Amino acid sequence: MSFLTIAQMRIILTTETDADSPGSQELIDQFRENFEALLMLYAYAGFAETASENPTETVLTWTGSAQVVNDHQNRTLMITSGDAIGNMYTIDANAAQTITCTGDTLLADGVSSGDTFSVFFDLKVNADGHDHDGQNSKEIGIAIKGGGLDTGTDAVSGALAKETLLTVDMVDYSFFPNIYTSTRYLYLTGFNADSAGNDGRFGIYNSHTIDAANYAVRWRYMNVASAPMIFVIQDKSTGAIEHIYMAEKYKHVKKPKGFQSPLKLWQNGEQIDMSGYNEISVFNYPKAGYMEIRNKAEKDKKILHKFMSDDYEYDKTKKIFKPKNLLEV
Repeated sequence: MSFLTIAQMRIILTTETDADSPGSQELIDQFRENFEALLMLYAYAGFAETASENPTETVLTWTGSAQVVNDHQNRTLMITSGDAIGNMYTIDANAAQTITCTGDTLLADGVSSGDTFSVFFDLKVNADGHDHDGQNSKEIGIAIKGGGLDTGTDAVSGALAKETLLTVDMVDYSFFPNIYTSTRYLYLTGFNADSAGNDGRFGIYNSHTIDAANYAVRWRYMNVASAPMIFVIQDKSTGAIEHIYMAEKYKHVKKPKGFQSPLKLWQNGEQIDMSGYNEISVFNYPKAGYMEIRNKAEKDKKILHKFMSDDYEYDKTKKIFKPKNLLEV
């Protein structure tokens, strides 16, 4: 009899379950083994270890393989041997060789040194369904195999300070961007010697030694069907939106772990300190609201970041950009 392995999975024969077949411990065990094998195939996160010491109430420790920090956040810890076998806990954080389950009582529940455990994708909360976000199921990248193939248009605009480089991260399967500016001092540049990966990326440099310059960029791309995303860089002191990235079909439908800004600012080879700015990202932006912003900017013939800065404000509660001076009735 084995636990949590796909090796023992087999078909239950009709001769084991028909009317003249008596129940048996072997049959009951096989049902359990099949169920656990399906659980492993569906939800196992690929990590199992042995506790190296008695845990605290909230922290479990091992000395084996080191894990990426917070790679297992929001997943499920399952104890697979010892007095607490079968117990499951939500993982709130992990370091290289510790798992933290805030608010739980591992020690009081009987978890002890030498107990084995496994990590599964979220089996306890899973409020947003099976969407391959890396928490409730295995994270997947863009895989275009004919089904769900779609196209989108992204746009970036802003006011680029003198002698400043802006770098822009696009998505995979991006076409060459159209770059618009009224000055001859802006030019396109590369910004990273790393040649790995397929995501599009480029830089825009303002070579003027005195004046800032406005820019606007648009590009088309192919992607699996996804949702809009809006990202802005806002000056904390003035409230002005200085840079904006609007993605019609972004590669993530919600903010992923370790998300980094798709827009970065550089001077003299160093990334600019962003402590004076708000970086606001809204994933899965309502399509109607997204298209309203884009269409109004085009109709008013305004550069996107100026249009947003002049006519819209961010509602922190609703997590949308709404027209300024809009009265609720």
